[in-house]
Amino acid sequence: MGARPPIETVAEYANTTASCAPLAARFSYDSFAYPLAYWYISTNEKLHRKVTGSPMRTPDDLQRFIEENGIEAQLLREIGDTPTVPAAAAALGVEPDRILKTLLFLAQKPGEPDAPPTPFVVISHGERRVEKRPLADLRGVGIKRIKLAPPDIVLHLLGYPAGGVPPFGHCTAEQVLLDSSIADLEPGFVYAGGGDDRTMLQLTVEELTRVVQPQIISLSA
Repeated sequence: MGARPPIETVAEYANTTASCAPLAARFSYDSFAYPLAYWYISTNEKLHRKVTGSPMRTPDDLQRFIEENGIEAQLLREIGDTPTVPAAAAALGVEPDRILKTLLFLAQKPGEPDAPPTPFVVISHGERRVEKRPLADLRGVGIKRIKLAPPDIVLHLLGYPAGGVPPFGHCTAEQVLLDSSIADLEPGFVYAGGGDDRTMLQLTVEELTRVVQPQIISLSA
């Protein structure tokens, strides 16, 4: 079978699904490390609908996106309580570096305090810290102008709650950066967020890069 062409993943999906709006509550979070943000949003569905006017996306939405776009990936549902990378790795029987996280960062342009910051997606190893210096250099701003997006912005732009964000199938098309150390992994599966805190997405790095078409740079410590 020949190589399949890249797909315009998030752009196509955004045109066929309801838009997302921000949730009022804000938390400081990192994928897997701080499950409180995900717990609050996911257990307050009634509040979420009232504030946003639309439901959160779920693993079912992600599964539909996978099928509609012919993506070679599998959702692993109900894998148990996996609030940390080591817990997820243990449940799946893999090395922690094969557990990935999808984060949303914001870059504020200098001299434009009233301008909205520029969002971009970062895919990195779940247990490694994402270094802001290469992000700042790439954006041409100081390191203090790079911020991790709060959960309401994540929900607004990506459609999934913090802690369960998959690497594709988002509400809006944002630039995607992939940690180069992921691209250098030995052949085999990697595991990313599957739409909630009990579901993981299984796929190869090759398929991940085909779908999201990322810019690959060194990001993690």
